[in-house]
Amino acid sequence: MYQRFREEGLSLVFDVQKQWYDILLTRQQLKSVRENLKTLKDIEQVALAQYRTALGMKNSRMSDQLRLQAEELRLQEQIESLRDKEKLQCRQLNLLMHRDADSKLVLPDSMSIRPFPVVDWESSKVLLRDYSS
Repeated sequence: MYQRFREEGLSLVFDVQKQWYDILLTRQQLKSVRENLKTLKDIEQVALAQYRTALGMKNSRMSDQLRLQAEELRLQEQIESLRDKEKLQCRQLNLLMHRDADSKLVLPDSMSIRPFPVVDWESSKVLLRDYSS
């Protein structure tokens, strides 16, 4: 009975961690797509400026503008899709933790990497030897 209780607890912890990491991944993807959209808008402004100049008429076509606008729309749709995905993941995590589905989740923007502790195995052997005596 204790073993089943322990397995269920570990399973719940695993599910919460997995959902939490999935939300962080979605947020990172959203951040990346937004940066791509910003870059694309900058490129579009440069291409439009080139098109309007006399020099640009020789090197730039209006079709470039249309392709950039189509890509911008695709990225905006991707942002909306990722926002919906994030909302769903937050609701699922709240339900998994037996909270109201619409409860606000506060998650960090980034994760800090903590170094693993260094174990001095030689001193551990000495301690184990002393302990076993």
